[in-house]
Amino acid sequence: MKICWDNLERLRYSKNTNRWYLGNSILEYMDSCEGCNESFLAYIRKDVDKRFCSVGCKNKTIPVDVSGKNNPMYGKRHTEDSKRKISANRKGKCTGNDNPSKRKEVRKKISESLKIYNSDKNWYGENNYNWKGGISFEPYCINWVKLFKDEIKERDNFECQNPYCESNNPDDLTAHHIDYNKKNCDTNNLITLCRCCNSKANAKRKYHKELYIKILNEKHTCK
Repeated sequence: MKICWDNLERLRYSKNTNRWYLGNSILEYMDSCEGCNESFLAYIRKDVDKRFCSVGCKNKTIPVDVSGKNNPMYGKRHTEDSKRKISANRKGKCTGNDNPSKRKEVRKKISESLKIYNSDKNWYGENNYNWKGGISFEPYCINWVKLFKDEIKERDNFECQNPYCESNNPDDLTAHHIDYNKKNCDTNNLITLCRCCNSKANAKRKYHKELYIKILNEKHTCK
């Protein structure tokens, strides 16, 4: 937890124990965060990584892509004993659909609050972290017509090919350029996605490119 005025107003220091407290929680003073090199206060708990002052600093320092072969459990299976320990550790915690943040009314409130927050920010054009120099305005290839796009969708059975699709409208389909080159309309470079997954593919491009190449290779034996 970064030390700032908002935190200091709620903190108290005990000379008897030589410790900091925030409510009933005990905090430990750390000299330096591995991410930003600033001092910070860490909760004294086993599940807290005391090397970093925040999740943001941790994600900047440690790669967050643990999918596929990057995952330490890739190709392995949990033992029955391991499963029991994980289950026991999760008991009493709000996981899955039991998490209040998963409820529709809560998600709607979060969505509305983010709309208000984002409306006050200028996330457009060069100020957006996904800005790629205006390539979205580049022209498509001459084959990029409705009939051609419909052929791609038909090839993919008119289904979003993202196995992790969570869209509420998965039938709103479009053809996605796997290598992000709009002029490359080779059928092996095109895959059917819903508009939600197509938008998500603009982030983590290397991951999505490898994912969709693998899917096409497996489903259509494309080289």
